[in-house]
Amino acid sequence: KLSNDDYTYNISSNMTVEGLASYMLDRPNRSGVVTRDEFQGFLAELSKNYMAGSKDALTDYYMGNINGKLRSTGEKKVQKDVKFSLSFYAMGIRTHVARALTLEDFRSGFLTRFIWVTPPDDVDLEYDINDGFELAPEHVQRKGDPVLAELLEDIRNARDFFESMGDVDANTLPIRPTQEAFDRIKVLRSEMVDVIRRMGREELQSSADRMSQSVLRAAALLAMSHMREEVLLEDVVQVIAYTGDWFNNSIRMIEMVGESEWAGRGTATSKELYNVFKNQYKPRDYSEMLKALQESGAINQLANGKTSIIQYVGDME
Repeated sequence: KLSNDDYTYNISSNMTVEGLASYMLDRPNRSGVVTRDEFQGFLAELSKNYMAGSKDALTDYYMGNINGKLRSTGEKKVQKDVKFSLSFYAMGIRTHVARALTLEDFRSGFLTRFIWVTPPDDVDLEYDINDGFELAPEHVQRKGDPVLAELLEDIRNARDFFESMGDVDANTLPIRPTQEAFDRIKVLRSEMVDVIRRMGREELQSSADRMSQSVLRAAALLAMSHMREEVLLEDVVQVIAYTGDWFNNSIRMIEMVGESEWAGRGTATSKELYNVFKNQYKPRDYSEMLKALQESGAINQLANGKTSIIQYVGDME
């Protein structure tokens, strides 16, 4: 275990955004992780009236800046702004998560701050249920998973290394990339924007910006795990190896959110639907998509005088 009296990382999964803010304000310059199963349920909670503003607050928290509070009661009436490194590890059913989100979550930046890890669409569903279900060797049962133990030991050593450099409750230490590493991230940003432009989806450019920031952060963590105060090119290259899947998954989730939002509308005129999705699709792409959806049986296009009616009738997954 990495947690002890000086370091507590696991934040309760059963929490409110208000409670989370209080927790972080009491632990400046520290880090913690919220783990949440059935993520779609959490998202549904955030959409309730009494949770208004929670998504905006979480979007700010991911940047590491926690705003202080001023209260008229309590022992701590004034709490100053602090920095906190918050991670949110969530699991859920992809289609259900998409239905619990909206395109506005993408536009506001809430959706683009996540790294999405999803199974491939062509995953083999015909598998042996006992694959991987094996009795662990006795030495693993006694001592635990050696791979996990080695990973935890590396992290513990890295923590001790940085702790020895000063007061852990003082200001955080900067972890800077070399110019070579930073230039490679700039190249990555340009490559992602080129892909977006070829797709004709310039509105997704914010995803490229957020993804490049995630790459830099992951590379910084990798450098720190090797007890270095500097991010090298090799750190960035190792993280970029995963970025293609992250980026594709992010775009796919955005598309699924749009499809779910569309499906939830039931019946609408073609003009009404195009006004919703005109920032996502060019007119030609929109028309081709309608044709493909009708051929697949997902929608019906009906004529009502001069008005075209779009009726959702099938599963778009």
